[in-house]
Amino acid sequence: MLHQLLRATVCAMCVLLLNASLSVASHKTWTPRQVLALQHTVVKTKVNFPVRLTSGQWLTLAGFFYFKAKHVRSCIFAGSHSRLMRCLIQTNVGRKPVQTLIHGLTYDHRYWDIGRANNGNFSYARFMAKKGFVVLALDLLGSGQSPMPRGDSINITESTFTIAQVLFRLKSGNNPLGRAFKHVILVGHSLGGVLSVRTLGTFPHAADKLIVMAWAFAPHVVLPPDLVQAALVNPYVQLPSPVRTNLFYLPSQAEPRVIQFDNTFLADQTPRGIFRQGLPLLEAMARGNADDVTFTKNFSRSNRVRVPVLIQLGEFDVIAPARLARQEARFYPRAPRVNVQRLANIGHVFNFHVTNRKSWNGIVGWLHGSRDDDDDDDD
Repeated sequence: MLHQLLRATVCAMCVLLLNASLSVASHKTWTPRQVLALQHTVVKTKVNFPVRLTSGQWLTLAGFFYFKAKHVRSCIFAGSHSRLMRCLIQTNVGRKPVQTLIHGLTYDHRYWDIGRANNGNFSYARFMAKKGFVVLALDLLGSGQSPMPRGDSINITESTFTIAQVLFRLKSGNNPLGRAFKHVILVGHSLGGVLSVRTLGTFPHAADKLIVMAWAFAPHVVLPPDLVQAALVNPYVQLPSPVRTNLFYLPSQAEPRVIQFDNTFLADQTPRGIFRQGLPLLEAMARGNADDVTFTKNFSRSNRVRVPVLIQLGEFDVIAPARLARQEARFYPRAPRVNVQRLANIGHVFNFHVTNRKSWNGIVGWLHGSRDDDDDDDD
């Protein structure tokens, strides 16, 4: 039923996306000198994806594309911001693979690009754009700049359905960039990993590779029961700063200013419906008997994933510790290849630790087969 609804949605979205344009940050007119200054920088532009819920309601999912502007001279007379973006996309995106990034609990797309708290040292999106990828960081429904429906109306099913719509749009070319991407890589962090796995377990052809960061399905207690119950009090789940710090960070490997910036400016919210639908999964993982493992595979649909999978687990991640690494591959029995990387000296939010390059270079190496160098001209 969900597949039939997705096919109908795809047809309707083709019409809507013909009228969808790049969201313009400003109405600035660009001079040739300003355009030339963009050469070899990473360009970020906001886009909007019309998505349909299973109820038939249409909403708009906010996304942010990042790509390296290696070729800019043909765009120096573009003038307006919108024309410049179209020209830069035309001359720089080409046949590059696209990474679609799914954030975790109480974050939005800024988890992948922390912004003004750093000079790119903690920006996964900009790092990967320099490595030759196009990057699309999404704000899931209820987070960031995407709409905020009733907290109980957005659950795991709705979230994965909308993610799949975006992925199929990337493959078909019916998207705001007007590009059909041959290679689509789905990357999920923590809760975003759960959603990414279920997306490809439900829609196996929506992406070509899957990267799961800071999440493990192997039996263990993910969150303390009292924290889970406290989180369910409000329609949107939020976590107090001390809780976020204890769950997300290894203080010895994180800068205090980054932790403070995270808790002050990046702390977002997650619809309660996602948490509620996921409770049976958390409970099964905590019990961990044979029937629970089977339930976990079926609920997460990890046993239906048919693309290569990379899993990264942090040594000091209290939510998904690296000690679970040996058990994790068995949750993906149909994947042609499953690699599990253990990351030393890092906590849950990989991107915001000073050791983040262990994660990022590991991903680049896996995607390229063996390469994990720091060259930034992989076009």
